Amino acid sequence: MKTKQQLTSLILFAAFIVLSGLSMAKDFSAEELAHRTVERRAVDAVIWGQPIVSFDAMRQAYFRDAKAKYNDIIWWPKGAGWKNQSLTVNTSVRYIYLANC
Repeated sequence: MKTKQQLTSLILFAAFIVLSGLSMAKDFSAEELAHRTVERRAVDAVIWGQPIVSFDAMRQAYFRDAKAKYNDIIWWPKGAGWKNQSLTVNTSVRYIYLANC
């Protein structure tokens, strides 16, 4: 449990950080704002696209490595191991996929 003095110090420190950031604010030109918007959207595309890229990589591996065919059910009975190269795999989950896409 934090003491009253610790909480006060924390609040003052947070206020200092916020206020110092505001004083460093800069006016951006229209071109700079457009460039920054494109960069942010590119980062968002990577973050939101990661799950589907991982799913497609697993699907391709099923067909290539496991010799799966369409409508086969793929089951990882032992879960994912260190050799698994999927992007978003949880090692404590047992995965079942239907290769129908």
